[in-house]
Amino acid sequence: MSALSVPKIVKPRFDTIVGLTEPVCRTHLPDWYAALARELAAALARKRHRR
Repeated sequence: MSALSVPKIVKPRFDTIVGLTEPVCRTHLPDWYAALARELAAALARKRHRR
């Protein structure tokens, strides 16, 4: 399982969240924050799906 793998059932919500955070990170923060935000969103998506 890769770091950005997300269960299919939560993928649309993940895409929405990344779509919102990506521009903010790219505009106001160093580049590595966008990658960090994606990784954290994926980790939370996997965690929430297991409940």
